[in-house]
Amino acid sequence: MAYLNLGTGIAAGFVKGDRLWRGARGTAGEVGHISVDPAGPLCRCGQRGCIEAFCGGGAIAERWGRPAALPVLDVFDQADAGDADATALRDGLAYGVASAIRVIVLSGDVETVVLGGGVTALGDRMLSRVVDELAPGAAASPFLRSLGLAERVELLPPGSPAAALGAALIGADATVPTPGSGDCAPSVSEPAGSAATVSVAAVSEPSVSEPAVREPSVSDRKAVFPG
Repeated sequence: MAYLNLGTGIAAGFVKGDRLWRGARGTAGEVGHISVDPAGPLCRCGQRGCIEAFCGGGAIAERWGRPAALPVLDVFDQADAGDADATALRDGLAYGVASAIRVIVLSGDVETVVLGGGVTALGDRMLSRVVDELAPGAAASPFLRSLGLAERVELLPPGSPAAALGAALIGADATVPTPGSGDCAPSVSEPAGSAATVSVAAVSEPSVSEPAVREPSVSDRKAVFPG
């Protein structure tokens, strides 16, 4: 199982042998900085067309440029009202999330991709468009169709403490790996009777493109949900 965080930035978490896999240099899961459109919007990392430039909450707010307490929600509301700029941003968000799901499944063949983070508060208003974005690829490619990408996607239940719980547990137990000593952090499980329904390990490092000053949010953490 993998977790895809859709917050200010975009990042994913993976499990390898029931342990958090951080990669050789600690950047495993930085799917937000995979470019999926060389002619796309400029990302804060310096590339164009990164997944995060399409569906990161910070990037959407910056491109929207209108005052709003919840910019992504405002974009969806205005798109529903027929605003062309909002519609383009909303479609871009769906494209970015769908691209991230494809990358995660094609590279890790995970059974389930759990979506979490502040952007997922939109619920089915967002998920339905992501599923629609995955459909043309499945229709055109027997291979993609065989993967059943849309069926592998789930939303983290509203109000789930999984990210905060995982961050606390991994922070308490994690050791810093030394070069050559392995690239996995200890796995952790929830206590019996927890409100969340999956085991969780999380890392609390922010995405490289998150702004230096922002309101803290547990949804902007990378997290992993071992199956």
